[in-house]
Amino acid sequence: SVILLPVLIMTVGIQVHTRTICFVTACTIYIFRLVILLFQGMPLETGLIQVLPGALFYICYGLIFKLQIKNKHIVQMERLIVAVFFCDFCSNVFEVSLQEYLQQRMLPELSVIKYLLMIAAVRTLFAAVALIGEKQYRVLLKNAEHENRRLFLMTTGLKNEIYLMHKNTEEIERVMSNAYRLYEKTLMMEELPKEMQQMALEIARDVHEIKKDYIRIIQGIEEEIDE
Repeated sequence: SVILLPVLIMTVGIQVHTRTICFVTACTIYIFRLVILLFQGMPLETGLIQVLPGALFYICYGLIFKLQIKNKHIVQMERLIVAVFFCDFCSNVFEVSLQEYLQQRMLPELSVIKYLLMIAAVRTLFAAVALIGEKQYRVLLKNAEHENRRLFLMTTGLKNEIYLMHKNTEEIERVMSNAYRLYEKTLMMEELPKEMQQMALEIARDVHEIKKDYIRIIQGIEEEIDE
């Protein structure tokens, strides 16, 4: 839970106040642990005191986190990881000290502090991996969204070009029909040289070939758009 808490604060809970998240977490853990102890047969008074330090750990965590991170939306990853370490370590020291005080014992020794320091470092490492992984995942999603938008705009542009090409195909069809009609008229005009009649036929044939190539290009672009 301590590893996942900063991940919760910086991801799904980034719009929620940090102290609110930690307070709700503290209350949930307090009730959950108390119920377990009561089912195990522990007296209510003893259970209320025993689970208190563990719950206050999260409230302390939230306060320290808020003091270090003023704005969760613009914090740099390096500063966030350092803040997570200090929150974990200081809250752990507070929890252990409170436990010792409630049990009327001495404050934690240096060896215990070193042990808590090591625990905080290990848990911060796992939290950092989770936070960096989540950040990279968001970057990938953002890049994918950008590429999809760019692809959509490119596809839309190609569809507009195809629309214009279809209109041009109709114009080519009209030119080809005129060329054939011209050729047919030249056949009726015996005074025209054969070269002009042949030229009219070649124009009609060339326009027809252009039309076929044009249709192939349109079909190729449409297939690319579908893919």
